[in-house]
Amino acid sequence: MATPVKDILSAAAESMGRADLAREAEAGSSSSEELSLLLRAFNVIQNEIALDYFPLKAQDNVNVRTGKVPYTQFAEIPVRILRVTLTETGEDVGFEVFPDYVATDVRDLITITYEYAPRNKKLTENAAFDPAISVRLLSYGTASEFLVACGRYNEACVFDRKYREALGAAGRQKKAVTLRARRWA
Repeated sequence: MATPVKDILSAAAESMGRADLAREAEAGSSSSEELSLLLRAFNVIQNEIALDYFPLKAQDNVNVRTGKVPYTQFAEIPVRILRVTLTETGEDVGFEVFPDYVATDVRDLITITYEYAPRNKKLTENAAFDPAISVRLLSYGTASEFLVACGRYNEACVFDRKYREALGAAGRQKKAVTLRARRWA
């Protein structure tokens, strides 16, 4: 489920003891310079998480006529092409990645599965992350980036540590836990 960006910014502001900034974020008006800086900090953190820790994935159906699918036809900004299949049968299709497009020998309707870089969000938009990525994790990272930008390095270190711990916990949560069968004598 998508979380509103303003909720993440509000949580970040509250965790820093900035009730005024939290109220401003909840109101949804990005008129102040501080709230704009907090939003920029969020956008940095969402990119870091998506590109380095928890990739965002998408699928697009494309009708290929020339053998080339320009990246401008994708719904999102592709970072890594994972798979290309025939939409009708699900059969894997060979493909080659070029700087501006994906090439394939198939001239048909295909499905391209890829990882993407998130676009910068506005205050009124939603953050699209896996449920393992909590509001708390995003707010700690956002607060850390915001405090660095404000020159408050000691406080930023505290939030960065919390952010890194939350990232580690989210990574552990994502892995399946298996227990070995007990052996009875």
